[in-house]
Amino acid sequence: MEIKKGISIIVCCYNSSPRLPQTIRHIALQQVPNHIPWELIIIDNNSSDGTTDSALKEIEKYNVLLDRFRIIHEKNAGLSHARRTGIFNSQYEYLIFCDDDNWLSENYIQTAYFRMSTNIELGALGGLGTAAFETPEPDWFKKYEIFYAIGPQINGNQTNDLNEVYGAGMVVRRDILVKIFSSDFEHLTTDRKASNLSSGGDSEICILLKYHKYKIEFEPKLEFFHFISADRLNSSYLYKLISSITCSGTILQAYNNNKTTLKSSWLYMVMYWFYTYFSKGYRMNKFFSNHIPTEINDKLIDENCIKNLIFFLLRNKSLLKNNKKKIRSSNWYKSVNK
Repeated sequence: MEIKKGISIIVCCYNSSPRLPQTIRHIALQQVPNHIPWELIIIDNNSSDGTTDSALKEIEKYNVLLDRFRIIHEKNAGLSHARRTGIFNSQYEYLIFCDDDNWLSENYIQTAYFRMSTNIELGALGGLGTAAFETPEPDWFKKYEIFYAIGPQINGNQTNDLNEVYGAGMVVRRDILVKIFSSDFEHLTTDRKASNLSSGGDSEICILLKYHKYKIEFEPKLEFFHFISADRLNSSYLYKLISSITCSGTILQAYNNNKTTLKSSWLYMVMYWFYTYFSKGYRMNKFFSNHIPTEINDKLIDENCIKNLIFFLLRNKSLLKNNKKKIRSSNWYKSVNK
C-alpha cells in the first residue's frame, strides 16, 4: 500500500456503543483544509453491545464521513491488538489515536498535520485533555487528573522534551510503528483488555520511538475533552488505575539499557518494596486484606500501590526476569543498538 501524506484517525472500541456518538460527532466537525486528506478507522475489538451498529448510525448523519470511514473487526482482545490492526490498515502518514471517549477540538487534524509535517524529528505529540464529567467533579479529582489523561504534559524541568505522553489523543508517525511491528517485536504490556485496567501500551510505544531517536513533545493546541463517566469517579476505580500504571511501569523497566545489577534484580525489588511498606508504618493485617477504602488520599493510595506492586512482583517472577533477555535477543533491538 502506498502511504500518502495525511491523517488517519484510529478509534479503538470495546463495547463503546454509548460513548461513540459524541466522539464521532466531534470528528465530523473537524475543520480540515482541502489539501489535507484524512480518514476515520474504527476498530471494533470484539464488542458485544452493538458498537458497530452504533457507529454506522452516527456516521450516516455526516456527509463528510461517508466516503472516508472504515469499520474493522479485531477478534483478539486488547487495545494493543486493536491499535496494531488500525495502524496496518491506515493509508496516511500520521496517525491520531482517539479513544472512544475523546472529543477532539475542531482544529485537531489541522494542528497535528502541521506539527508532524514540519518536523521530521517528531515521533509523537501529546494533546491537552480537559475533563467532561458525567456527574459533578469530585473534590479529589484535580490532584489525580493526570492518571485520567487530563491536563498539560510537561516534565520536571518544565521543558518539552518528553519521554512519553498519554495515549488519549496521541499523534504518532506511522512508518516507524509499521517498521517495528513488522519485525520480531512483541509487546511486554497487554494494555487495556475489556474491563481490565492493565495499561502501559502508550508508554511502550513512546519507549520504542525514543529507541529510534525520535522526539516526543506536548502540543497544547491539540485540545480535546475526555468524557469521564460516573463509574470511573470512585475510590475503587482510582486505586486500581494507579496500581495498574505502577505495575506496568515495573514491566517496562526491562527496556532500560543499564546492565543488570543487584538493585535491578527481582529479589532486590521485592525486598526493597517490603521494607518500604513496613518502614512507612503500614500494617500487616492490611497487607493481606482485599478491602479497598472509600476514602481517597495520598497515604492510602501509596499503601495500596506498594502492596499491589509486591504481589505483582511475586506473581510475575519468571516474566520479569525473562523480559530483558527477550528484548536483548530480538532483531529490532539489535538493529537500533549496533
